[in-house]
Amino acid sequence: MAAALAVPSFAQGHCAGGILAYGVGSYSFKKGSDTYSFSNANSTTVDRPHTQNWEVSPGIGFNISDYLTVGIDFNYTGSKTTYDLRNAPMNSAGYEDQVKTFDYAIGPFVRFTQPFGKRFFGFGQLEAHYLHGQQSTRTVQTNNSFTRDDKYKGVDVSYMPGVGVYVAHNMALTFGIGGISYNYQKYDYSTQLLATPGSEHTGKASSFDVTFGRQFNIGIQKTFGCHKKRAHAEPMDETRHMDTNDDNSTNKNSNDE
Repeated sequence: MAAALAVPSFAQGHCAGGILAYGVGSYSFKKGSDTYSFSNANSTTVDRPHTQNWEVSPGIGFNISDYLTVGIDFNYTGSKTTYDLRNAPMNSAGYEDQVKTFDYAIGPFVRFTQPFGKRFFGFGQLEAHYLHGQQSTRTVQTNNSFTRDDKYKGVDVSYMPGVGVYVAHNMALTFGIGGISYNYQKYDYSTQLLATPGSEHTGKASSFDVTFGRQFNIGIQKTFGCHKKRAHAEPMDETRHMDTNDDNSTNKNSNDE
């Protein structure tokens, strides 16, 4: 932000008829622990699952007006959750110590942009996606370990507000601190460890998440097809005919004589 303020002001890069191209990256994590204490017993501390989430999202859109953009974007999202196993009892079935997810999504978006002066702007983006991906769960047993892959399909809807600052002509950095999202998934689970391998094993899951303050986004965007508007002209500035022909001036002086 300091670097952006050090450069001269640039013309607004959001214009009707322009093409908006952007890319956003995000990272978030959750970590903590619980301590249990019982009478006549020592306290026990157990780490909560340590979860990391990341996302890369490029998109392209068409500016219907100076404030409204519609387009399509693609998301690649991943997560990794690691469980505390210090106090996990070992049994024949084993225990899960790590879960990874991978999402691929594509869908439309609508963005509303509001400029604040010549350099800054705010925006809100509503988007929806078709999802496809998988969840990989690693299970540890006494003398063995294996990974089970559960595939899924689904949809999501989210609203993400943010702010931006122009750092070059028609190019800006964007910043966000999370948003609101709804996610629905239908799983086709692996039949590993089931009593009847090959049988159908499906499930559904949905979630509503508010990530304000828990997620930080930084992106870059560029608008193509914007042209500088002509300078404002006062009435009659360029409409009055000015004849600077020397011959006409000479003839006029001769006639006067």
